[in-house]
Formats: sequence, structure tokens, C-alpha cells
Amino acid sequence: SSRRRHTRYPLVTGVQTCALPISAQLQRLAARLGVADSLVWTGMLLGEAKWGALQCAEAFVLPSHQENFGIAVAEALSAGVPVLISRAVNIWREIVEAGAGFAEDDTLAGTQALLTRWLALSPAERAAMAARARPCFEARYTVRRAAVSLLSTLYRTLHARQARHLSLGRGA
Repeated sequence: SSRRRHTRYPLVTGVQTCALPISAQLQRLAARLGVADSLVWTGMLLGEAKWGALQCAEAFVLPSHQENFGIAVAEALSAGVPVLISRAVNIWREIVEAGAGFAEDDTLAGTQALLTRWLALSPAERAAMAARARPCFEARYTVRRAAVSLLSTLYRTLHARQARHLSLGRGA
């Protein structure tokens, strides 16, 4: 048959998408491309539904134009899910360094590159990336790690101010 066959890849949309007019545009585009039956438009997921979706996810994709931290990215990592994110998510360097995901530009071409790179991985490579996701979270984003990092920063800042104050006092 000359009909094009589509592999089924469910899509779980984010919080903002379903509330915006672009959601309807994306749904019409999916219908026109013949992939509407392969997509799931959930809107915001909370509690058990969110964690259940993450546990079932093969990858978490966030081609955002700007995220200071990206709590949803950290949540995906905590569930052992590799993340495919834009370089506008400010924790992309740590994730790439840990081998827990990919990062590209926050453009259509960048998003296509993320998906292409992911789909080009073998099942073993995908599993290896997934195995690095949780350790990436534990090494960087747990509450304990955040507290240690904050205390370390505060100590260094206070120590630097004290040293500066002492040096100014000695010069007088």
C-alpha cells in the first residue's frame, strides 16, 4: 500500500498548551498530518496521574523558550526518565554532562534535532540514558543537595565579605 504508516508515539501536552489557542492549532495540524489518533492531549497532570505518566514515559520533552530551573525536568529525572530539552532550560548543561538527556536550541530545528537524536538511539542506548537519569537527579536536585549547595554558597559569601571587611579595617 502507498499509504504512509505512522508509528504510535503518545504525546502528553504540558500545562500551558491546552489553555492557549495554539492547542487547537496543534490539534488541527495533527489531524492534517494523520497523526491525531497517535496523540494524547492531557492538559495539566497532578499527583498520581503525573507520576504514573512519568513512570510510563520513554522520554520527557520540553523544548521551552525559557525555564529558570525546570522543576518538571527534575521530576522526570527523579522518575528515571531521560529528558530532551532546549538550551533555554537553565539546567541543560548538568543534564547533558550526566548523560541523562539531550539539549538543543529552542527552535523548531532544535526540537526536530532532539527527537531525531532520540529516535536514532538503539534500545540499549535509551536504557543506558534512562539508567543515568535518576543518579543525575540524586547528585544535583534533591532537597538535601539543594540545602548543602545553599549553605556552601552562603558560607563562601559571608567568608568573602568578612575577609573584605577585615582587609579594609587593616588598611585604615
